[in-house]
Amino acid sequence: MKKRLLSRRILYGLLTALLLFSAVEVSMYALYGAPDLPLELALVGLARLEREADPGGRGAAGRVCLRHDWDARLDLCYPAKGPRRRVLVFGESSVRRGPGEGSENDFPVWLARGMPEVEVLNLGSPGQNSAGVAGLVAAAAPLEPDLVVLYLGHNDFAQVVFHGDVRTPWLWQVPALSLLAQSHIYAGLRAALLPDRGPRTDLHANSQLVPTADRTAIDRAPDILGRYAEALRAAVRDSPAPVLISTLIRNADKPPTGVYTPDAACAAMVDRLMQTGMNAEPAEVAAACGDSSVGAWIEARQALQRGQPEVAAGRFAASLRLDALPLRAPMESDDIIRQIAADTEIPAGRAGLIDLAPAFGPTPRNDFFIDILHPSVEGAQRVAATMIPPIRAALSVTQ
Repeated sequence: MKKRLLSRRILYGLLTALLLFSAVEVSMYALYGAPDLPLELALVGLARLEREADPGGRGAAGRVCLRHDWDARLDLCYPAKGPRRRVLVFGESSVRRGPGEGSENDFPVWLARGMPEVEVLNLGSPGQNSAGVAGLVAAAAPLEPDLVVLYLGHNDFAQVVFHGDVRTPWLWQVPALSLLAQSHIYAGLRAALLPDRGPRTDLHANSQLVPTADRTAIDRAPDILGRYAEALRAAVRDSPAPVLISTLIRNADKPPTGVYTPDAACAAMVDRLMQTGMNAEPAEVAAACGDSSVGAWIEARQALQRGQPEVAAGRFAASLRLDALPLRAPMESDDIIRQIAADTEIPAGRAGLIDLAPAFGPTPRNDFFIDILHPSVEGAQRVAATMIPPIRAALSVTQ
């Protein structure tokens, strides 16, 4: 009898708490609207693919839409599949920078122009990371793709470090976090307990160095790489069509964003480099900062001037690895892409590789970019020209 009474009290307590919670949420929505997204979910993008219902409410109208909870201007819809083979291109802002189906800075536009016999749908979603893209790929069956192309990775490493920890969610966390993000109570508790630290401004076009005493991004890179690999494998596993995964390009002419400055001497060196336009000898930088992102980048630049491309490639890779506020994915992400594409445990024909390195080299020049990583028109054209042969081969189509 006592146990039954206790069970009823617990049940009544839970129901009362739920009613109070609902009342608070309804009141907060009425007063303030939807809560702001926490930054880790803004990076995921909270995008979804859904079939569009017809105006009469009789069911699917044939179109499938990419919807964005955080910016409806990025939404777009595609009609039912026609007679041509259909390729879906998924990724982040390097795939589609803004509203519409893409500009001439977006390589899917050039894929479509270079392969008129193939229908290319640009499903790039600015702000996405690999977990978000994996979810979109898994939901892409209504678009009836014959092939899926993935170009993503930079956002997994860009500005993901807050409050001394990595805030990029694991793939399995995204549905729960997406639900919690709609709650004002959750948003308030999260803001109080886990405040976002770090700049939320666009640093992509900035050539200045950002000194920081927080090396979390450097130390936790293996963790981020693990999440990236898990999401790519999930995308391949859950895709409704075979997948081609592309390696990434990065502007080697732009310096690192963040420099780990453990003491005043290193901070003074970073200040000097900003004032003199990165004019210092690598030995001077190393004496003040040790093996640092900016020191490795200066060494890479000097190696290129001496005609030592292999040395330059190694030091540029080191500068990415040591960036304390990364905007570009490290070279290790390309290694993961190559490993997944070559994985013998993945069924034959399910995953393939598009390797951009031969077309751009290990230290791509500034002409191919509009900033630190987004392609220029020339860069987008070269990406597309490199992708077209493996796409045609995967589809077994000829020009």
